[in-house]
Formats: sequence, C-alpha cells, structure tokens
Amino acid sequence: MFIVFLLWGGIVLYYNKYNMSRKIEQEVKKLEILDTLIENNTNSSVIKKDIKTKANIFGIKFLQVFIDDELILENRNLYSKKLEERISKLDKISEDICTEIIDIDDGDIYFYYQSRINVGNKNIYVNILQKYDIEIVQLIKNELYFLLFIIFSNMIILIFAIFPLIYNQYKKVISSNNNLLLSYFNTITSLGTAISKRDGDTSEHNYRVTYYSYKIAKKINIEKERMGGLLIGSFLHDIGEIAIQDNILLKKDKLTKDEFEIMKTHVFHGMDIIKDIEWLNEANSIIKFHHEKIDGTGYPFGLKDKNIPLEARVFAIVDVFDALTSKRPYKEAINIYDSFEIIKNDIGTHFDKEIVKVFEEIYEDSFLYITQKNEKELKEIFYKQLKPYFFI
Repeated sequence: MFIVFLLWGGIVLYYNKYNMSRKIEQEVKKLEILDTLIENNTNSSVIKKDIKTKANIFGIKFLQVFIDDELILENRNLYSKKLEERISKLDKISEDICTEIIDIDDGDIYFYYQSRINVGNKNIYVNILQKYDIEIVQLIKNELYFLLFIIFSNMIILIFAIFPLIYNQYKKVISSNNNLLLSYFNTITSLGTAISKRDGDTSEHNYRVTYYSYKIAKKINIEKERMGGLLIGSFLHDIGEIAIQDNILLKKDKLTKDEFEIMKTHVFHGMDIIKDIEWLNEANSIIKFHHEKIDGTGYPFGLKDKNIPLEARVFAIVDVFDALTSKRPYKEAINIYDSFEIIKNDIGTHFDKEIVKVFEEIYEDSFLYITQKNEKELKEIFYKQLKPYFFI
C-alpha cells in the first residue's frame, strides 16, 4: 500500500513538472521572440532591434541569442546577485528544449527557457529568463494540491475498504503458520519420545540436555542462525539408536568390542534418518558429531578440538552431565557437584575447556530449575525455547 502511494506521488510530481514546462512554453510563445528569430534569421540587425523591443515590453530579465556558436544578442536586466550566479552556472547552448523553475530566496519565481531552432542551414539558440506571473504559479500549485488531495482521499478510502479483508487473511496466515509450527514441534517431540521408549529411558533426558545446551549457547552468544539446529539436535541426538538391536541397545552389562562397534553406528543411522527432512538438517551438527572428543579419541570421525562443531562441543558436556546426575536401571544418580568434578577432570581429553568454564557458571541453577519440572512443563519450556529460532 505504501509503495502504491509513493508511485502515485511520483506520477503527480512528474505531471506537475510536465505541466509547468508546458505552461512555460506557452508563455514563451506569447513573447513572439521565436517567431522573430525564424522570420529574420539572416538579418541580425532586425533581430536585435525587434527582440530588444519585445524584451523591454515584456520585462524579460535575461536574454541570449546564438547563431551557431556566435552570440549575436545579449540583454541583461538582473537585479539579484543570487539570480546572476544561478544563470552563470546554466548551460547556454541546449540541443533540446529545456525548462527550469528558479526559486530565489526573496520569494520571486522565474522560468528559464532554452531552445534550439533550425532555420535553413543554421542553428539558432535562444535563452530566456523571465519572472513568472504569480497567478500562474498559484494556479499550478492549486492543481498540484488538488491532485494530491484526490490521491490521498482515494488511498484512505481504499485502505478502509480492503483493510478488513487483508486483516482477516493475515489472521488466517498466522493461524496456519502457528499450526504448522506446532505440527513440526510435535513431530520433534514424538521422535524424541520414541527414542527414549526404545532404550527404556524417559524423554525427560532429552528435554534436560536441550535446556542445558540452550543455557550455555545463550551464555556464549552463539549465532541466532545456529540456535535452532542446536536445540533440535540436542533433543534428537540419539535418534539413530532406533536402528540398534535390542540385545545391544538394552544390554545392562558392558558391551563387547564388536557390540560397541555396532553401537557406534547409531550416529550414521541418525544421519540417514534425517537426511531427507529439510527442516531437521540443522540438527546434523550434534547428531553427527556429539560423540567426538577434544583429543581426537571420539567417534565416528576422530575429530579434534575446534574441528568439532561448536554445537557438538557444547552438547557433549551436558549429555555426560545429565547421564551422571540421573538415576538409571544400572546406576544411582551422582550429586551435581561430584558430577561436575568428573566433567572437569576430562577437560582437554573429552571436553572443551572454555565451554566447561561457561557451564560451571550455570550448571547449579540450571539443574535445580529443570529437575523440578514434570514432562508437561518440560515440553512447554522446550517449545518456548525453540519457537524464536525455528524457521519455516
């Protein structure tokens, strides 16, 4: 709507300029100077006498006549230094008709007219400066104001006529967008819940590690564009475990070397599961790399230090921390302070030193806050975190 208004405004201004130029040409024709030049092009003495007479009669302030490049007549009747300076800057020989309005600070308005006349084999150039009749100026201004009023009135009527329609469509789009967004979020949480049920854990683990990851990411000012992927990846980090056999995934005893090799393949299964789901691709940095270690002894690629994506380095810490502080069928929960000491002992081997420092600042408050929430509350927190960064 604003663009349409600007377009109409531009058209009006163009029309006003055109209208002004047309009226200037009409005023020049009334002076009959061009007729004199055409009729007497070979007799410069007649031209000079006749044109000077008309210049005095019509109160022309400045007049120049060139035949080809030769100045044959100049008549100046200027009383304003500013006007004199303005005229001196104008091109005196114009190949086309040129009109310009000159508005001087004292309130007077002048028109400057340049034109070329072809007579025989000669080019006659004329430059005329004359004070504009105030009545003509006011008439043109009134036309402009009237046109602007008509356009503005029509725009107001149009806005009030179509605004309810636009607003209703806007509400439908917002509602549809919210429903689609909710559908995406529900898909993510359903996938996370399926993973948890598959290995006998609860989905609360996924919510907690996502919350810890979010708190660290906010603290280190991770780019907004990467936050959505960090949150989704944290929640779906072990999605590939769906493809691991029960006898390995649910085994309570320590896995054999061969079984562990099979277990490690859950990373590739996770990558394969999300590869064709475009809106889950941002989660790949965690799903693919969250088992890598700073010293390069992790899997599946053996990446070291900063070669491991930042999201994965963040998540590796919170995943181990939540596992340590949670009760599992095969172990009791470890208190948060001892758990954090275990994390610190693995700085430089498993974990990034700088990220552990950041986690040290927030782990206690975060743990006390998130462990008090039931699954419904955790889900609401997750949705609230995810919404600003989840782009459709």
